[in-house]
Amino acid sequence: MLQSQRFNVEVPGLDSAISRFYSGLARGFGKYFEKLEDMFSRISDVLPRFRIYEQLFPDHERPLSALTKSYLDIIIFCVDAKELFGKARRSTVTWAVIGHVLWRNFDQKFSTNHLLQFIQHQKLVEKEAGLSEMMEAIIARKIAEANQLAQANVRLDMKRRQLLSVLSTVDYAAQHRRLRHLRHKGSGKTVLSASIAEELSPILSEPQFGMCYYYCDYSDVKSLDASTVIGTLIRQLLEKNDIPEDVEARLLSLFLWVKFQLEDLCGATSDKEIRNILRDLPKDLVETYGRIITKIRASGPGRIKLARKMLKWIICARRPLRIEELREAMALDLTDSHFDEDKLPSGDNWRLIQMCGNLAVLNRDDNTVRLAHHTVQQFLLTQSDLLYTDVSVPGYLTLPDIEIEIGQLCVAYLCLSDFETQVARCEMFTVAAGTDVLQSFVYSQLPVTNVFGKFASTIMSAVWTESPIERRPVAVDLSTYKPEQHVKRSMQD
Repeated sequence: MLQSQRFNVEVPGLDSAISRFYSGLARGFGKYFEKLEDMFSRISDVLPRFRIYEQLFPDHERPLSALTKSYLDIIIFCVDAKELFGKARRSTVTWAVIGHVLWRNFDQKFSTNHLLQFIQHQKLVEKEAGLSEMMEAIIARKIAEANQLAQANVRLDMKRRQLLSVLSTVDYAAQHRRLRHLRHKGSGKTVLSASIAEELSPILSEPQFGMCYYYCDYSDVKSLDASTVIGTLIRQLLEKNDIPEDVEARLLSLFLWVKFQLEDLCGATSDKEIRNILRDLPKDLVETYGRIITKIRASGPGRIKLARKMLKWIICARRPLRIEELREAMALDLTDSHFDEDKLPSGDNWRLIQMCGNLAVLNRDDNTVRLAHHTVQQFLLTQSDLLYTDVSVPGYLTLPDIEIEIGQLCVAYLCLSDFETQVARCEMFTVAAGTDVLQSFVYSQLPVTNVFGKFASTIMSAVWTESPIERRPVAVDLSTYKPEQHVKRSMQD
């Protein structure tokens, strides 16, 4: 009988069952008993070694699974042998007549099927046992190394504690606090030293620096002893236990890394996808951002185009854009002559933000859109080629290039025909001399009426004043400007 539960293989009474099987055959079938015994001897020699493997690797799934297959081969062989001789007993023809034919078929099946399959499973058991032994050795070596390291740390900590116990226990901090408050004229050198120590403490707080101080007190004779002075100074240096600089520098990126991985896991649609994400986690923020953009690109050219345009607006914004402003900006193209509401992104606000993956976030308090972190902008400005599928596009974009593009869109928006029927007061103005003539003309003739228009004015003002004259987009867009295309807007007082 073969019992297997969680690969804890047990074959109780297998030897005794085989012995009883032998004795029954010996009484009824004479010479074939010796042949059957030879077959059993060819497959039963390894059983003691198999039982040793069971005891050595009780928690290893693979070798126990191979053992189960080998035991099953033996049981199947016994069942076939029992059926063979059972047919002979039930047959009306004597065994002497049909025994030779039945045995020949049984022997052929044993040689070509049972024995070969058992040998394959035996080799598999030996192989898995060897691998399990190697795994046990590796685990044991790691445990030993960890124990040695822990013991070394314990010994080092004990030495440190012993050294601290023999050093001076003078309360130097209390002396410092008392003298720190005596900062008035005539206090002397001690107060001056306390002030210096107070000023230098934040400056020398970095791990690579060390600072210690001591105050002699003539009312305490022990504090004047040289060993006390030196011991107190050494104690201050040993008690300093700051966070390592590299660890402190990576804390923020670690938290962001965990945040992005959790959001990625929450967006998984199946257990298999969750396991794939956990199996291949990115090693840092740069790789995390790269994977987010790769997923956006895999969603199709439409989404990557929308995400690219949205990220440019968010990066270029002089203030955080409200979601309504961003939605209206996404529908704007340089070739538009009027505002087309059919080009507005469909879906709710959350769906629009998800077009950027996790690179942009929506503040539900004021409905403003921001980048998830300032490192996202740094990544986009240095790895902007990931946002493009066209190899003809330059590999990297700079912030001035993006601002010029957004500035041109703002001018195109302000020149839409939707504003030509707007009623506004006609004001007289004097054109300023110099390079700002076009700016004065544009802002006096083109009204701003809605939320995005106000933002467009802000962007245009910044781009105009910060860009060189030859790169100002207004001059380019207004090169084809014709006064007769715009209706004079006036209102009676």
